[in-house]
Amino acid sequence: MVHWKEHGPVLAAGDFPYASPGGSWAGQVVEANGKYYYYVTLDRKDNGEHTVDVAVSDSPTGPFRPARKDGTPLITDGMTPDSYRPNADIDPTVLIDDDGTPWLAWGNGDCYMVKLKKNMIELDGEVKKVPMRNYSEGPWLFKRGKYYYNVYAADAPGVQPEQMCYSMAESVEGPWRFGGYLTTSANHGFTIHPSVIEFGGKWYFIYHDGSYSQNGEPGGDCRRSVCAEFLHFNPDGTIRPIRLTQEGLTLSDED
Repeated sequence: MVHWKEHGPVLAAGDFPYASPGGSWAGQVVEANGKYYYYVTLDRKDNGEHTVDVAVSDSPTGPFRPARKDGTPLITDGMTPDSYRPNADIDPTVLIDDDGTPWLAWGNGDCYMVKLKKNMIELDGEVKKVPMRNYSEGPWLFKRGKYYYNVYAADAPGVQPEQMCYSMAESVEGPWRFGGYLTTSANHGFTIHPSVIEFGGKWYFIYHDGSYSQNGEPGGDCRRSVCAEFLHFNPDGTIRPIRLTQEGLTLSDED
């Protein structure tokens, strides 16, 4: 978690024939069936609508190639006609449950979820809207013990920039209960999106802000910096609020 090696680009929006080469959004890589699946948000060239699609590789460092042989997106706007925001189909996250069942969640303004087939590239059920309090975008599904968690960018009353919230459940299909706010807004920029991982026996909260500077100026929303903090749970499974720092993981786990 200290020393990182750059591997260069592993996938481009233009690798999908129907997608605009200049439009790509948040994504997630998951390992399954001995391969790595990269779930991405794309813009269509023909009508500008958002889609969610998937690429595959034998290595987490790529190269990745589109996984669906028929060349169609995995998720299209036509599957989410009841969203109150027109660009609903962004920011995919995938959780592989203990029984091997993959679940896909995504959404802007509304959170959607669907079961995937175990081949990771086809839907295996009905797309459902999942109520998430204060939900905005950028969901991240994970499981710890008996609880499922969805950490997501949230609309905070009276605050313009996004903050982080979470909900938890004892079944991936709910019911979900609101856990509260995890963070304040990012130090720079409007958006803040999460990742949560366990590594080396500790839990980490990884997110972005706009603090990447150029000529002494922070980057805002379009030049983002990867940030990380330790994540802690209470005995009842709830998550402790996270203080966003400039030092990140250079602080001790107890600081």
